[in-house]
Amino acid sequence: MDGLIVFWSHALAAAMFAALLIWRIGAGAPHDGQRLLLGAFAVTGCWAWLTAIGPGSALAGYAETARNLLWISLLYSLSPHSDERQRGVRLVYAAVAAVLGFQFVTDTVNLLSYSRTVEETGHLLRMTAASGGLILVHNLYGQAAPASRTSIRLAMLGLAMLWVYDLNLYTVSYLDARLADSLIDWRGLVVAATGPLFALGARREDGWRIRLSRAATFQSLSLLAICAYFAVMAVLATALRGTGWDWSGALLVALLAVMTVSTMVVLPSSRARAWVKVKLAKHLFEHRYDYRTEWLRFTDTLGSAGEGAPPLGERTLKAFGEILDAPAGLLLAPDVSGAIVGTSLWNWAGPTAPADELDQLRNFWNKLEVSGRIIEFDAFRGGWAPTIDRELDPPAWLVDDPAIW
Repeated sequence: MDGLIVFWSHALAAAMFAALLIWRIGAGAPHDGQRLLLGAFAVTGCWAWLTAIGPGSALAGYAETARNLLWISLLYSLSPHSDERQRGVRLVYAAVAAVLGFQFVTDTVNLLSYSRTVEETGHLLRMTAASGGLILVHNLYGQAAPASRTSIRLAMLGLAMLWVYDLNLYTVSYLDARLADSLIDWRGLVVAATGPLFALGARREDGWRIRLSRAATFQSLSLLAICAYFAVMAVLATALRGTGWDWSGALLVALLAVMTVSTMVVLPSSRARAWVKVKLAKHLFEHRYDYRTEWLRFTDTLGSAGEGAPPLGERTLKAFGEILDAPAGLLLAPDVSGAIVGTSLWNWAGPTAPADELDQLRNFWNKLEVSGRIIEFDAFRGGWAPTIDRELDPPAWLVDDPAIW
């Protein structure tokens, strides 16, 4: 039964990437990045088929290393090379490429003369390569200017899924090879699941021209996360070794659940992405934003006057919305009589202040101005708003509209 799972899951992945290859060949590949993408699709499909017909074979091992090398090369081709701030990143690319080179050597030595030590060294090298790949994916996406991220988001998620699974597989194999069987069985299914992400991302491949943010620096958060992951896995393996409990199946289910939730909820929803961004910034970082970058972007948006430019109120909303990843905004301000009304809209399709609630809105506004609070309207809807916020008594039309955050 396990043999059938290995075969069909990897055969599905091979068919998926063969279809991607044929589709992209039909679209043409005039640029180096597009040719690397074609090569990555082809070698990934070959690896999946070789694994389906001969799991653990030497050819499958060589194909896996070549697959990783091509995906790393694609990341390198997307990264701007002329920027001096990328010197440290280029060293990481060189280190990952060297690890993959050692992997070829290790696979060859193991083929000529099998050794358990050499096999464990191979697992360690594959762990290192997967870790390096994840660091580079996080770094490329984190350094990209906000306007550049949309075109690469799906492809980066696909690569992250690929290497997160590899990292789990080879970490478990290195710590206790007997526990990795379930992860090996279903690996092809996870790789096949990345196919639609690459397909959707490849439709925008002409836009894969990364522009760095003004304050791009090497992103070390992924490195810290991977180190923490290794520590947790080592503790778990030590604690559970000898218990006879097969925890790789539970790990697989948990991993697939996280990937599915991330794909189905966080990725498509701009609101979910903005919520995650705010929570991470609030709880993990002392500084909420790169103030220099945000200020330059804010003033550029606010000052873009001239013929055909949006009104000042709309530009103000857009400037604040870009900081918070908000897709739309409503500007409330006092009119000549002192009543608080909606004065400007930016992509706004929701309601404005009803005429019969202007007095309540003015009272709310005055309390809010005195308190200096920033209101999270979801907290009112969910019933967890702090007492100091509930005392502000926001109008019902603001609370009832889920588009208002």
